[in-house]
Amino acid sequence: MRTRTLNGRYRLDTPIGSGGMATVWRGFDLRLQRTVAIKLLAPHLTQSRHAGQRADIEAKAGASLAHPNLATVFDAGRVHRRWFGRVPYTVMEFVDGTTLQTRLRRTEPIGWATVVSIGAQVAAGLTAAHERGVVHRDVKPDNIMLTPAGVKLVDFGLAAFLPLPPAGPTRVRVGTPEYMAPEQLRGEPVTEAGDMYAFGMVLYRLLTGALPWPTASRHGTIRLREATPVIRMPPMSGVPSDVVALCDRCLSNEPGDRPSSRQAASVLRSALAEHSPDEPVPDLPPAPVTAAGPAAIPAPAASRVSGAPRRTLVQWLTVAAIAFAGLAVLVSPPWRGGPDAAASARQPAATTSDAACAVRYLAHRDRHGFAAELTVTTPVPPGWTMRLLLPPGQQITSVSGALWSQHGRHVTFTDSGSRATGATAALSIAGDLTEPTAASPSAFELNGVRCRPSIVIFTAEPARSAIAPSPAPSSDVR
Repeated sequence: MRTRTLNGRYRLDTPIGSGGMATVWRGFDLRLQRTVAIKLLAPHLTQSRHAGQRADIEAKAGASLAHPNLATVFDAGRVHRRWFGRVPYTVMEFVDGTTLQTRLRRTEPIGWATVVSIGAQVAAGLTAAHERGVVHRDVKPDNIMLTPAGVKLVDFGLAAFLPLPPAGPTRVRVGTPEYMAPEQLRGEPVTEAGDMYAFGMVLYRLLTGALPWPTASRHGTIRLREATPVIRMPPMSGVPSDVVALCDRCLSNEPGDRPSSRQAASVLRSALAEHSPDEPVPDLPPAPVTAAGPAAIPAPAASRVSGAPRRTLVQWLTVAAIAFAGLAVLVSPPWRGGPDAAASARQPAATTSDAACAVRYLAHRDRHGFAAELTVTTPVPPGWTMRLLLPPGQQITSVSGALWSQHGRHVTFTDSGSRATGATAALSIAGDLTEPTAASPSAFELNGVRCRPSIVIFTAEPARSAIAPSPAPSSDVR
């Protein structure tokens, strides 16, 4: 079977999704030696001026953004195909995970803390887009990817740049009817507020388990929407009231009454920090991300993060990464190779006992450093010892609440004698980053007992411009 490549650089390996407009392939960048996703416009649309413009807008919108919660666009161009002419393609980051829509098909409910974590990360991605003048226009569970490294908003195929031109005499409805804002259903131009309505509808579905109306055809859904002018959250037991109020604000009929994506992210961050339950919420996929080359490194923050009390830290963090359980037993064991393999092999295996030990790791990470709060949420005995394995490139510089030592990636914390017998332990940690990483600490042990971790990592990095791709010279698909 012959190998198909685009312009001699991108190998098309396996189709992983298709629709009426395009096919998405898992591919390989032969020049940079990394796995990529390649979106190729359907050949029958190559003569459509509108379809070509949409492909160009999607590529430019994606290339103008670089954020941990958005899929990165690497390149774009056109390739000549016999009988069809020049076909647009877009090369993107390969996101290895599952869609939120797929997760919703499972029977077990999603805990509110997981919903809030997912929502905060989507809101952070939308903030990066909106502040660059890009509206997504199709926020829905199908376009939200759950990965071990966090949540990513994907598919800017219907995106637009602001300001939008005035609507013409013929109004076109763009988007998915179940998640369209009222003004979007009327065919009016969609602004950031339209994205926030769709975002609110996603939260509604996650928290209640269903949409406010029964499933129907596209036109049937539009009629149901028009017959249900006001959507409000039902009473929600156990869900923080500020989260419910945020959903109601997002679902306001008036665009001006809806919160911005930045405001939504702030509300959800605060709810997660103030009300998060101690138990982990295992809703993100456990499989490691397939290597796809180094991730885009955000621009440095104005100042380096230093250790700070938990309440101060979480008030200004922007969610960007993960909240999932069982990391210590789901990731590949760290002693399978690497410079610390021998040291790890010498350590005795830990006994697993979820009831005996549970920890929560809440951290902020920027380009240069990290600050974290490590809490043992079960009572600790006097003279306790906690061990964990840091990701590569992390060096602790200070710890409050315990004595500590670090050897390579292995960190040991010991009781400083400042707590009453039977109390829990809370440590504030600060450190440096010598290399970018999306990985998290693992192998948490308390007195030789493996702990069940709940991990949340935040980032406050702003979006930065990416270099707009230049089309590759035209050539045949070989």
